[in-house]
Amino acid sequence: MKLEDNKLAIIVCTHKKTDNIKTQSPYLPIHLGKALHPEVELDFIGDDTGDNISEKNSSYNELTGIYWAWKNLPNTEYIGVCHYRRYFDVEINSDKIDALIGNNDILTVKAMWRGHPAANFHELTHSTTVEDAWIFLDTVMMLYPKYTDKIKQYFFDSRFFYPFNMFIMRRELFNEYCEFLFPLLTETEKRIKNHEYTRQRRCLGYCGEWCLGLFMMIKGLKHKELPWILTENLPHTVKPVVFPLKHRIKRKIYTWIEKNKEHKHFDLFVPDDIASGLRNDGIILSHIK
Repeated sequence: MKLEDNKLAIIVCTHKKTDNIKTQSPYLPIHLGKALHPEVELDFIGDDTGDNISEKNSSYNELTGIYWAWKNLPNTEYIGVCHYRRYFDVEINSDKIDALIGNNDILTVKAMWRGHPAANFHELTHSTTVEDAWIFLDTVMMLYPKYTDKIKQYFFDSRFFYPFNMFIMRRELFNEYCEFLFPLLTETEKRIKNHEYTRQRRCLGYCGEWCLGLFMMIKGLKHKELPWILTENLPHTVKPVVFPLKHRIKRKIYTWIEKNKEHKHFDLFVPDDIASGLRNDGIILSHIK
């Protein structure tokens, strides 16, 4: 696939070669973390080429691929992201993308419906740590104070989560997203402590996964949800679920209510033990409201 003057490029984030990786246009496999493992050769473009943050892949996950696309595919009208084992389960190509996106701003995978309003924040504490989640939230509010109500709405009063950092959007909006995302992660990275456990070293990657839905809420984006498919089953991976018709109708009703309800706006209070422990680490949460 040529990198210049393409209407659509969907990067396929991968760290290994499998039989399921799509390589034909508009798909563009990117070897993530190449700078960390120069001895591994997949015969794909590495995220260590051009302007890149490949050395951060162990903590940023697929976000190093998103950064690479931001900096190295400047002439592409639409940018998309999928994974070597997760794809949108629809035919997507340059001829169909205009009609597929229609009057929407962004294409995403089907949202996950959460059981209670504060689940977005609680799930983030499980993927990272409670301390990391509060530091991340404080950092979001520090950088984007004018969106405080929307930030609280997303984390504490919304039931939808858009997983996997999978999307397709126009280049201009993609630029806006990256300009929102990467400064936020950079500032968060300065404040959190290093972790001993391998999974917890991926804290920033998990925080980044929560940013897509947050950005959509802040911008009030119109979106279209697409089905997705898992091509490689692993014990820890979330598999797509096909719900019965009754459930899908109920979900549409809930979605309409969610989008049209009057959201709560309330003050947040960091638990005393969390705030005290972070103060002892020299970390002050001063922007949470």
